[in-house]
Amino acid sequence: VFHHRRPLWLPHLQQLSRYGFQRGRFVKLFPQTSRRFSYFLPLLFLLSLPLTWPFYLATILLTGIYHQSLLLPQALLLTHLTYAIYFLKGLLTNS
Repeated sequence: VFHHRRPLWLPHLQQLSRYGFQRGRFVKLFPQTSRRFSYFLPLLFLLSLPLTWPFYLATILLTGIYHQSLLLPQALLLTHLTYAIYFLKGLLTNS
């Protein structure tokens, strides 16, 4: 299934929140096919952010400079945080 990317900001973050939530639910409901390490990376990022924020901030700022974009660092940060928060919410849901 192809899911086209929504425009920044709100439509994009809404799409990512739904995707993250469902991915978190699927990890619980279908562990044999949905427990891939890559699905957990944004959550690990969120949990390690208090320790790694200087490295992460430098990385996204350099990425923005490389791509000559002022919005890219903000978009990356919000994308990662939104997915991680809703992935965790999906993991913790009772359905």
